[in-house]
Amino acid sequence: MKRVWMVCGLLISCSALIAAEADISGLWTGTIDILDQSSGTTISTPVRLELDQHSNAISGKIGRPEDVEVTPIRNAHQEGNKLWFEALSGETASPVKFVLTVDGDHMEGDMKTALDTETINGKVKVTRSKK
Repeated sequence: MKRVWMVCGLLISCSALIAAEADISGLWTGTIDILDQSSGTTISTPVRLELDQHSNAISGKIGRPEDVEVTPIRNAHQEGNKLWFEALSGETASPVKFVLTVDGDHMEGDMKTALDTETINGKVKVTRSKK
């Protein structure tokens, strides 16, 4: 019985480590790939994401690497290895929503927004820049 309790304790400890939120602060660069429904081609856009995390508060900016003015992110929150945030764009009819999975210095996930009556979905892949 003692062995069962030791195994249970170990499993609980490991679960807590897995569920711990990773620090996502830093500069992330990569691409957003969007399938153009009209042509059937994929449009790949370079992206730059700057994140600053203090405890549970996450702020940051997103844009293309060459953009002088970048867009602030809002409603950012993280649970375990999942990160949610959105950004406003003058080019879209609704906020651009992001859901990313954090894996060390890499994040991948989805982007979704609307342009007039068309829904736009993209695949996001970013890597944290080394300091």
